[in-house]
Parts: sequence; structure tokens; C-alpha cells
Amino acid sequence: MINEPFYAYIDESGSISSNILVVCGVVTDESKILEKRMKAAERKNARNNGEIKASKQSSATRRRIFSNIIDSEFHIYSIVFDLNTITNKPYDFEEVYNFGMGLLCKEIYKDHPQIVFVVDKRYTNVYLRLQLNKNIADVINRSIQKNNTFEIQHEDSMSNALLRVADFAAYETYQDYKNQSPLYEMLTPRVRRRILYSGISWNKIKKESRTP
Repeated sequence: MINEPFYAYIDESGSISSNILVVCGVVTDESKILEKRMKAAERKNARNNGEIKASKQSSATRRRIFSNIIDSEFHIYSIVFDLNTITNKPYDFEEVYNFGMGLLCKEIYKDHPQIVFVVDKRYTNVYLRLQLNKNIADVINRSIQKNNTFEIQHEDSMSNALLRVADFAAYETYQDYKNQSPLYEMLTPRVRRRILYSGISWNKIKKESRTP
């Protein structure tokens, strides 16, 4: 039996109004199994008006979906920025998002040095996607001295059920940071790493990003 490669499915949650941003990755080497379970869970439980988004589902529905997928083989990595308490932060929310993506991918890459990052297609502009790819590569290459072997793909979460798993994980992480979501407890057995940046300067975050 040939093992599947590791994939990291990445999405974000948060808003400019809340000044909180979560970037979240779901890592698995059993993509087909997790995809099958997520689709089955959505068919049974989710309210579908176009793309199925966690933010549009009730807590009861999210609980049922988590119950359906939690026994699958995957791990969750997340970076949380509380921009209310970070000094000297960028004015551009997209700059925070791009840098956060680099930090998240670095954390995943430390555990899985051969991986495919599948990113929700936030940008329709090809140039902006290439800039995001470059930023991810720069953060990894500055901090990890090895022959870096990874691939970055951009896909639409409407057609990729595993990006929707990442959406649900990101949303619940965001809710937990804001309100201590009881549903997040269902995910904790699958959480490999959750890093919070709060009460710190942006310059220090950038400096720390250069360390392995």
C-alpha cells in the first residue's frame, strides 16, 4: 500500500472590525478519507446556500459535523493575532494575513518537511497569489536551513471539501479565542499547535519569525 503524501489545507477566520485574525491549517495524509467524511457530514447536516461556510451554520450543526470527522487522521495548526494588543502593527490587514500565512506554513513545515500546502483562493489576481507564495517561501527559508521541498496550490473552497474542514477549524478557533467556544474542546485532541500573538510589538513578531 502506497502512503498518501501530507497535505495542509489552509483557511482563515476573523475580521477587521474585531481586529482578530486566525490562520489555520488542517494537515493529513488521509485526504480521501477525510474528504469523504466531510462531504457526508455536510449532506446530512449543513444548511447549503451556495458554499457551505462555518460562520453560516448553527453551533448544533457544527457540533454534528465535528462529530462526523473527528475520528479521521488529521492535525490542526493555527496562528492567532490579537491586533487589539499588538503595537506597531501594519495598517493593511492583508499584510498581516500574508505574514501569518508564512508563520503558519513554517510551523507545519517543521513537522512535515515534504508537504503540499493547499490554500483557499483568497486572491483572484495571479500576481497577488504569487506574492503570497513568495512570502510563505521567504519565511520558511529564513528560519529553516535545509533543502526546502514544498508545493503551494490555490484552490476554491466551494469545490474542495478539505478547505471547508479548514474553514470550520479556523472559525471555531476564532470563536474560542473570542468567547471560549465549548465546541473547540471537541477539536483539542487534533490540535498540534496553536500560537497566540498578543501584547507584543509587530517588530518582535517579525524578528522571532527568523528563528526555527
